[in-house]
Amino acid sequence: MLDGVGYRYFYSAISMAWRTERCVELPVVKALVEATAPDDVLEVGDVLHQYYGFRHTVVDKYERRPGVVSEDITSYNPDRNFKLIVCISTLEHVGYDESPRDDGKALDAIACMKRLLKPGGVLFATVPVGWHPRLDEGLDSQRSLFEKILFMRRVGYDRWVECGRDGLDGVRFHRPYPAANGLRLCFWTRRG
Repeated sequence: MLDGVGYRYFYSAISMAWRTERCVELPVVKALVEATAPDDVLEVGDVLHQYYGFRHTVVDKYERRPGVVSEDITSYNPDRNFKLIVCISTLEHVGYDESPRDDGKALDAIACMKRLLKPGGVLFATVPVGWHPRLDEGLDSQRSLFEKILFMRRVGYDRWVECGRDGLDGVRFHRPYPAANGLRLCFWTRRG
């Protein structure tokens, strides 16, 4: 259950999705993508192709496969905007896992994604807690980055519960379970 809506956990042997945050991220993003025309969807970070046969625009600086725009989201400048932009457990890597490290680049990426939305378009991003401390701090201190942030905490290998922000206090990445143990699900809608 997330924000009053029931979703089924996603189980897949691919990347052991059932043992990671994928089991709760993917059902939410799948519902959003299925409700949007493929030409109106932009995915930042190449995640969905591993699990679904969606056909939409994908931007991933490091991915080299047909159908992916291999470009940094902060410099991506298409000739159109999108109704839905999804970013699944990718923001925490932007700038932080690059050399040289740029701790503030993830916040720049959020601004760039917002710019690429059509009026009324939605940005949906998931951000695991504890991987990128500066991004965690930015999301907590700059409440205006997203209009709604939902929080989930892992309470078993494949069990998650929705909680408030304070329910993530003390949550660490890779402890006690592999991968994320806390997750932010972030929504922003472009007005007018």
